[in-house]
Amino acid sequence: MGKPLFAGASAVLLASSALAQLSDVVVYDGALAKGWDEWSWSLEGSTVYNYAGAPAAPNGKPVIKTSVTQWGALSLHSNNNDFYGAKTLVLLLAADSKPNFNIFLQDAANANSAAQSTSGNCEAWAAGAYAKCTFDLSGIPDGTWNRVNFQNTDAATNTLYLSDVKLSATEKPPYVVPDSYPTYPANEQWCQDLAPSADYTCEQQAGWGKCNLTENPWMNGYCQVTCNACPQYAPRSQPWKLSAPYDKKLNKAAKTLYDSLKFSFNRKVLSGQAETADTSQDRDGEFKFIANLTGATPAVRLMDFIFYVGEPAFEDGSIARAIDWYQNKSGIVQYQWHWRPRAEYGSSFYAAETTFDITKAVVKGTKEYNHTIEDIAGVIAKAKLLEKAGVPFIFRPLHEPNGGWFWWGSKGAAPYLKMWDLIQSEFTKAKVHNVIWLHNFAGAPVPEWYPGNNKVDIVSVDRYSAPGVYDAYPSDFYRLKYITGGTKIQVFGENGPVPDIKLMVETGALWGYFATWNGDFIYGQKQNSEKELIRQYQHDKVFNLEDIQALVEAGVCPPAPKPRDPKKKIKYLLGKRLKKITEYLKEVAKDLVKYLAGKF
Repeated sequence: MGKPLFAGASAVLLASSALAQLSDVVVYDGALAKGWDEWSWSLEGSTVYNYAGAPAAPNGKPVIKTSVTQWGALSLHSNNNDFYGAKTLVLLLAADSKPNFNIFLQDAANANSAAQSTSGNCEAWAAGAYAKCTFDLSGIPDGTWNRVNFQNTDAATNTLYLSDVKLSATEKPPYVVPDSYPTYPANEQWCQDLAPSADYTCEQQAGWGKCNLTENPWMNGYCQVTCNACPQYAPRSQPWKLSAPYDKKLNKAAKTLYDSLKFSFNRKVLSGQAETADTSQDRDGEFKFIANLTGATPAVRLMDFIFYVGEPAFEDGSIARAIDWYQNKSGIVQYQWHWRPRAEYGSSFYAAETTFDITKAVVKGTKEYNHTIEDIAGVIAKAKLLEKAGVPFIFRPLHEPNGGWFWWGSKGAAPYLKMWDLIQSEFTKAKVHNVIWLHNFAGAPVPEWYPGNNKVDIVSVDRYSAPGVYDAYPSDFYRLKYITGGTKIQVFGENGPVPDIKLMVETGALWGYFATWNGDFIYGQKQNSEKELIRQYQHDKVFNLEDIQALVEAGVCPPAPKPRDPKKKIKYLLGKRLKKITEYLKEVAKDLVKYLAGKF
């Protein structure tokens, strides 16, 4: 997730505010939103943002004021995927005289959506007064849109005033927990063979296409088994049958880590945090902040291969940090790969900002294929450095593919799945055996994008709920369980607000770990309040870095992800933590005996 901005050797990953993950995206509300700028044309005089003159906006905030000539347009631009998932454009508009404006979207290639007039989409007009306008975007395919344009179709110049401009989703957003949580039917079946109401039959609902739970999350709990149209979710009571790792030659350290994750899954939730990608900042900043605030350090560290491949490529020190995190701190390492193609294609992982074509990249003999093999080799070289140092890691390549905003997911599932196979094939040829493979979905899991149980060790979703909404996404959890048959460890690949551990326990959706994004998602209290961070990190079900260190010191492997170093003194197996670990070991004693006997 995020967008790199390069300044010399420094880079920043900015979080996307895609509507696939958030309910609304503000364009202007008393100020132009962060990441938005003006690409206007044929204006008469300058545009004034935060204009406080007449007519006053209903909310009392400053507005945008501009004078637009015929066929000229006020054009507001953003490259942050803000348009993805947008169903409506809503705004307040006023003018000195009744305006005739067309509203349309434009993409990076200057292609326009169908224009919609203000006269047909706004409330009744009165000169100089604001009218609410709502424009339907549901028929416009998601993809590369980066501008919204207000074009004057009158022969005369007209002065335009804009306020409260936002992109909005019309459907109930997926982060809202359905009313059925945490109550389940008596038999604990996730699905109910019921229509949504007595007024409509199951067949009618299926015929109307209402069985797509990704597009219609309000249908959760109404799977209509008899329609053979909606997927039947795995029941909560279905036993887990976690599989052996993908790599049959997985080295001892990686196998120990995998066994540890497998052993703790559905018992404890590991805390996780993405380090900042801003090389000018303290790369440990988020971890120090959380430790100082909560008294606990995240156990899983999210790192990125982004700077090792693409242009400019440089050493950002992540390999050294990963080695230190595992060897000296007993932490768990996860790598993602924001894959930037070469400069000739536009060195960006966003589909809208690169010409790199995945359909060519997976075909032998093409220039794109050769570049792909060379890029994968660059990452393999780093993986081998970790292997040489004895460090296993969880690898999340090609993340959020079904979102479509990254080039590896922009051409559909078929080439994406070929790319997944190609990466694994190259790792196998290179005899790399310290990798645990993590497959990732953007939002609700979609089976068509899943490589298959024989190619994956861990499955995950990325979820960014609204600021301050601490959801556990049980519907995603059980959908993943259904897709995989309950054979895979399930985690958050990324999250914005930390998931609610209490809701996990109540719904049975006990994710293996959460993985909060960096920057503003930790600092500032907008996404995550300090109170909530403390509550989640101090929850009995959460295992933090210090708990992992205590397990290592206890010498119980698993559930510790690495053997104890007898040279190190006991430091963490003390006080309240000793009690926590002792109670946990009592809880898992029977399974631990099974594991030691080779039967777990």
